[in-house]
Amino acid sequence: MHTILNVLAPVALELAGTLASVLVAWLALVAKQRLGLDIEAKHRAALDAAIMTGVRLALRRAGVTLPATGALPDAAQVETAVDYVKRSVPDAVKRLGASEDVLRAKVAAALGGAG
Repeated sequence: MHTILNVLAPVALELAGTLASVLVAWLALVAKQRLGLDIEAKHRAALDAAIMTGVRLALRRAGVTLPATGALPDAAQVETAVDYVKRSVPDAVKRLGASEDVLRAKVAAALGGAG
């Protein structure tokens, strides 16, 4: 009986170590996925807030009202707002991979739909 335990003990320890490693790896993966989603949601919220603040800033600086429904927003207003967004939340822009064109489109939509 004693020899069987001597033979099985190292195998049991090896198996327990492997199972513990798998469990730790799985927990790390779950945590990374959950935290990654939370971080992305925070970046999206920050980007959206910066866009709206940039739009308000652009409108105040230009001293003009919103474009008429269906009209294209003023290019200077769009650029002012995009510049504000890039300076305000550079990490969010980078993390989300928001290109200049995407930022311009989001700002233009906000300018057109802000009224």
